[in-house]
Amino acid sequence: MKRIVSLFITLCSLATAGAISFTEQGQASGSLGGTNFTDALVTIVLIGDTTTVFTTSGSPGLYQDLGVATLSVAGIGSATFTDQMAAFDSQNVDWAGISDYSHLDEVTLVTINALFGSYALSSSIGPASGPAFIDSGDSFPTTAGSLILTSASNSTFTAATPEPGSIGVVCLGLIWLRWIWRYRDLTTRS
Repeated sequence: MKRIVSLFITLCSLATAGAISFTEQGQASGSLGGTNFTDALVTIVLIGDTTTVFTTSGSPGLYQDLGVATLSVAGIGSATFTDQMAAFDSQNVDWAGISDYSHLDEVTLVTINALFGSYALSSSIGPASGPAFIDSGDSFPTTAGSLILTSASNSTFTAATPEPGSIGVVCLGLIWLRWIWRYRDLTTRS
């Protein structure tokens, strides 16, 4: 029984080992793989890990987390970025978003909001909306061709971590069921 309890506790802790999902959404115009779009909903999702958030000594207040990022453009389709992408938060200018880490941190899509002045990518936040910022005309390689944004209006940044309470309740329920089965087996043998 002790082994089973230990196994469940270990599995429950691994299930929430710091996973975090960063989502940046906004209305934008540009092209994906040569197909133009105008005022389409652009959604970028980067899966990161709260235990790998870092900052550099040359940029105090700039927090980054590397991960795999996917893209969806309404009416066009979906793709995966092929460069190393990063979620970032710059506390000095109150903005957060997704950048192309492979090319000197060119920003793909950013939301400006005062909430980011004290955020550090290690917990859930948002949705936080505000004016959007892009590196207009820059090319970001994806599996569907280059993404080029030429304009963007307001955008929304959200970071979400799995809810550990729910996972813990499920694990405790499984432990309780195992204990009931074992107790029932002991009482029926008597």
